[in-house]
Amino acid sequence: MSKVYNIGKEIGYGKYGVVRLVAKKSYEKKRFALKSIPRDKLNADIQQLEKEFEILRQVDHPNIINFYEMYVDDNYCHLVTEFCGGGELFEHIIARGKFSESYASKIIKQILSAIKHL
Repeated sequence: MSKVYNIGKEIGYGKYGVVRLVAKKSYEKKRFALKSIPRDKLNADIQQLEKEFEILRQVDHPNIINFYEMYVDDNYCHLVTEFCGGGELFEHIIARGKFSESYASKIIKQILSAIKHL
């Protein structure tokens, strides 16, 4: 990973791994998110994961995160995705508190549009 990307600060973590901000060494202006999942936490076969990743790479919708690359080494499965700096929807809802009906319908419409596309 470090041969291709400059690996930056940690921007999140979850049950399966850590997410870091990265930039490709060949073009450092564009930022990506790199999720690194320890292989021992994966319950799936790596080949099955690669197949699912290839399907996700082909999905093109403005409300679905873009997946670009996957690297697998002896210890980790690394997923390179679009960097979305807006935060989690749940955090946004909590921070905002109340929503107007029109704002809530806009969010639901975006979610349903992505689901319909899939």
